[in-house]
Amino acid sequence: MSIRKLYLITLSFLLILGCKNDQQDLPDIDQSDIDFKFIEFDKALFSLDINDLEKDLKATAKKHPAFTKLYFESILPIQDSTGNNSIKILTEILSDPTLKSLQDTVDLVFDKSKLKSEFEEAFKYARHYLPGLKPPNIYTLISGFAYQRFLLEDEEGEALGVGLDFFLGEDYPYKKIDPKNPSYSDYQTRSFNKDHIVKKSLEMWIEDKIPPPASNNLVAHMINNGKKIYILDQLLPTASDTVIMEYSKAQLAWAESNQLKIWSFFFDQDLFYETNLRKLNKYINPGPDSPGMPPEAPGRIANYMGWQIVKAYMGKHPEISLDMLILENDA
Repeated sequence: MSIRKLYLITLSFLLILGCKNDQQDLPDIDQSDIDFKFIEFDKALFSLDINDLEKDLKATAKKHPAFTKLYFESILPIQDSTGNNSIKILTEILSDPTLKSLQDTVDLVFDKSKLKSEFEEAFKYARHYLPGLKPPNIYTLISGFAYQRFLLEDEEGEALGVGLDFFLGEDYPYKKIDPKNPSYSDYQTRSFNKDHIVKKSLEMWIEDKIPPPASNNLVAHMINNGKKIYILDQLLPTASDTVIMEYSKAQLAWAESNQLKIWSFFFDQDLFYETNLRKLNKYINPGPDSPGMPPEAPGRIANYMGWQIVKAYMGKHPEISLDMLILENDA
């Protein structure tokens, strides 16, 4: 293929994107109840009777055996030197004023019934688009800033753990926890708020369903990540694109207005078939910017372009279901 022909194809693709109307009618989804459980494990933890902990711990473990075991072995470990659960250690944890203050902050920030409804609505869209998937149970928890979200298996199948202490808002002093940790950089903590909980949680759930890219070049990664974003956008149709991409309004506006420049940059730098992940990292993984582009260019800009490609592709092929899109692995 000649360079001129490739440029013409690229320009045509971008014109299609520019003409595409993103204001689509929402599908008529089934409003019947969704079969999933929303377990407030953080609330259950601080409801334990400190004067009768052994009894209450056994009752909690009986009610939620898999999650209780995981929580007290890996998240807030209470095992003594012999490997058995220690009531003494658990008493110390529940008496820790810092942890109790953290739970009080979580209680002030979150409306759990609203959060449950947001997950429920997303799972109704998942049932519409991906009827073969069973929604995971949701466990809310306090992790002591150890885990933001994670997948697990409970007694009913797949489940998601959601560390609410990682969604207290960008004004929460996360940097004080570990000033040198890049996980607490401004570009990361900007999305540590309740608007991003469902998106970030479902993102992990969807990523687990999508096969890895067949190749290790930029094109394969950008299309694979674009598929994830596209599916998330379908499950969260009322969420802002700033939430879907985790961009600020200014960053999103820059990406929308500079698609041809972004594409030209990747073309000029011979990056489309580059496989060196060191060169590709900030174009496909979280970062404050995209190296070589103007400072206004946000990180993961290749993923944004991958999303636009997948949107254009799905717009031209309405016969392709999300199930089919997940399995299509030829970028």
